[in-house]
Amino acid sequence: MADQPEPVTGGCLCGAIRFESSDEPYMVGYCHCDMCKKALGSAVGMFASFRASAFKFTRGTPKIRQSSEVAERAFCPDCGTPLYMRYLHDPDIGVMVGSLDHPEKWPPNLYHYCTDRMVPWLKIDDNLRRKPFDAVNHQKIVERVRKKLGRAEPDI
Repeated sequence: MADQPEPVTGGCLCGAIRFESSDEPYMVGYCHCDMCKKALGSAVGMFASFRASAFKFTRGTPKIRQSSEVAERAFCPDCGTPLYMRYLHDPDIGVMVGSLDHPEKWPPNLYHYCTDRMVPWLKIDDNLRRKPFDAVNHQKIVERVRKKLGRAEPDI
């Protein structure tokens, strides 16, 4: 019988929220959009994407807030640690790399997104592709979310 891999674990600063995934993240990337910068209080967001079917909270319940027409974000209601971002049309989640117990195991492997919003003094020396904000793709996501939620017009 094959050994079961160790789960990927993490949680918030105060320990009220803990989570784990039975699978490794399938991608890790940067986001430089203004929403991520505001939500995270940082110059850049880093996300590790997990399949929803492999991910679960093992302690506590995060507070979830719809942060835009297309996404929601989860955070600890006690200490405020940002935990994940999820597009409303997609069950998978982008966990904040800094909330992982061992973020050093999951270096970015995807690309930098919204590089047209990147702060000019931030220098990240890697070979990952740089992609500006994609308004066409964003609109497709908006339309998918509206269709899934049965809404013709935005409610935000």
